[in-house]
Amino acid sequence: MSDGAWKNLYEFNLSPQEWVDFEPANYLNSTHQDSIFVRSLMVVMQNHSGKDLLIGDRFKSVSEGRTTGWTVRREDIPELLQQKFSLRNLNE
Repeated sequence: MSDGAWKNLYEFNLSPQEWVDFEPANYLNSTHQDSIFVRSLMVVMQNHSGKDLLIGDRFKSVSEGRTTGWTVRREDIPELLQQKFSLRNLNE
């Protein structure tokens, strides 16, 4: 929002895109020390009524306009990833 009015941030069209259009940004976001994706665990899953988020040690669920959240103990993260995001450790 700018000056009290909504402004477009993105524009989409049907022009073909090449991998080279995305590769530098993907590399930077996945490797740079200041990237939020490198500095913190981040998982987001959209669902039929909202979304679930795990950022660092904070879990938040947004469902039908209501938000609940809590702090997750480090040892409980693998179980939460399995239950809420259907992610599991393939090395186990």
